[in-house]
Amino acid sequence: MTKSSKGMWLGASALFLAVGTAEAQDDFGGQANTQPSAADIAMGGGAYPAEEVARPINLQPGMLEVGGDLNVFKAPDLGDLVGFTLRADYGATDKLQVGLRLPLALATPGNLESLGGVWVNGLYALHEMVSLRLDVGYGHAGLPAGLVTSVAPTFFDLEGMTLGFRLGAAFKHRFNEQLAVTADPGLVFQLDGAFGDSGAETFQALWVPLALWYQATSNVAVAVNTGILSAHEFKFSGDDGAQLPLFLTGQFTTLEGHLDVGANLGLANLTTGEGQDVGDTLFLGVFGTYRL
Repeated sequence: MTKSSKGMWLGASALFLAVGTAEAQDDFGGQANTQPSAADIAMGGGAYPAEEVARPINLQPGMLEVGGDLNVFKAPDLGDLVGFTLRADYGATDKLQVGLRLPLALATPGNLESLGGVWVNGLYALHEMVSLRLDVGYGHAGLPAGLVTSVAPTFFDLEGMTLGFRLGAAFKHRFNEQLAVTADPGLVFQLDGAFGDSGAETFQALWVPLALWYQATSNVAVAVNTGILSAHEFKFSGDDGAQLPLFLTGQFTTLEGHLDVGANLGLANLTTGEGQDVGDTLFLGVFGTYRL
């Protein structure tokens, strides 16, 4: 697989990490907001909100969230790809959240391996709308530190796995009771001497996933997702493997806010490299998340 095509499958993956973070504000349409603030919720006071845009960045202390993401790609270089990412997150304290990501391949062409890596995710809350992120794991260069979730599956052989990490911050700003924007920028590093013309021992990139959420009803939320995802050595050309994804998310919440189900549909990369077509990056995904 070329470096450009490796990057393409990751294009949308980081973006979905923005789901489930929010800052609560008051007053929309002249109506008072009586639900607990995001700060109160993060400290364990008040029920976790069912509305996506009202959720704080971190889970409440003692809260466990488990879920999975099933994704289908039509890969021009490889054929049809079907991936599943298993994920779990736990509110360890009022400030610290830890998580695990395990990407798997359910259907792949050729003899590609089924395990894409193992990643441990950490979020430390500085404020109800800002958390520092440190993700550490073992996987493939270009697919580090917990960004292998939600949208893009990982389909690479196990022999190339190395240690990697991602350092950044998660933000969310709630404009009103129906609209919120999220961002999850970070620097990505992965030990791999095969990357880059310079022969550098570390894969280096800047990834800035963005999402705009709209709460249509108390149970239904939709989002437009995009972002800036550089290739190795902070290159932004599609020929180098940089990505500009664009996709839609629809989410339905039920069981009194304990269960989210939804789907993603869109393009993994609008800046394809030479010989690739934007239409070849089309993907469809479905997901579910349950909170205990």
